[in-house]
Amino acid sequence: MRKVFLFSLALLMTIVIATAANTKLGGHGTYVTGGDINDASLNIGAQISADINETATLELSATRFTDADSLDNSELEVTSVALSLLLGTDVGEGIRVYIGGGVTYAGMDLDITDAEYYATLDGMNVVDWAATDNLTVAEAEILLTAFGVSADVEVENAFGWHVCGGLVLTVAENLEVFLEYRHSSTEIEFSITEYALWLETGSVTLEEDFDYGQARAGINLLL
Repeated sequence: MRKVFLFSLALLMTIVIATAANTKLGGHGTYVTGGDINDASLNIGAQISADINETATLELSATRFTDADSLDNSELEVTSVALSLLLGTDVGEGIRVYIGGGVTYAGMDLDITDAEYYATLDGMNVVDWAATDNLTVAEAEILLTAFGVSADVEVENAFGWHVCGGLVLTVAENLEVFLEYRHSSTEIEFSITEYALWLETGSVTLEEDFDYGQARAGINLLL
């Protein structure tokens, strides 16, 4: 399904670019915050867009960010690929406003150690969790390994949606800058398998909504 989606995006953008009067390529900085984000961060991304007509623009963008959980010290890495339909109108010379929305594909990777996982189950910071047994985090990891205690936590890539709105300023014949706010939403699926004495003791699949906002600023170069 992932390969079909990404191939479809590439094919659609190729067709639009080939027939569009204006094609733009650029980059953006984005401040990811709000919603289910634990650790707001500044990140970068890139986008390519093509004007369908005077009102509508099709944009394909990619942004990568990491969200660190201060409780368990885990890190969720997200690569967001978004296909957007933007509808805009000129409000002055060289000034354009727009709204839009579309589909998002989020590639996800969760980095969490065994000690961090079991600390989370107790609702504790991993350092404090280890300290309850007068251990350091490294010692707690060694103890878990010695008794064959571990957890395999996998997070699935997911589809979602987004809405956005922004302002575009034309600063040169072939250069524009933009400001945008984007809200994205997807559903994360976690697959968790626990082990004790190296034997599987149980598994569960959990689903959680994952919402986040992006304040984006960037440039587009007319090709």
